[in-house]
Amino acid sequence: MVKFSGREMAHKEFGQKLLDTVLTRLSDVSTVVEAPKLIGKFLIAQIKPKK
Repeated sequence: MVKFSGREMAHKEFGQKLLDTVLTRLSDVSTVVEAPKLIGKFLIAQIKPKK
């Protein structure tokens, strides 16, 4: 989850890039259940551990 505040909402692409980096680094131990989506001031992605 990435929370935007103030003027950060004008540069959502930086938050998307950050979340993509985190998801890539976690890809060996987790899978993405729900793709990143913007809800209000939050960019949220749901992941679960790999079995």
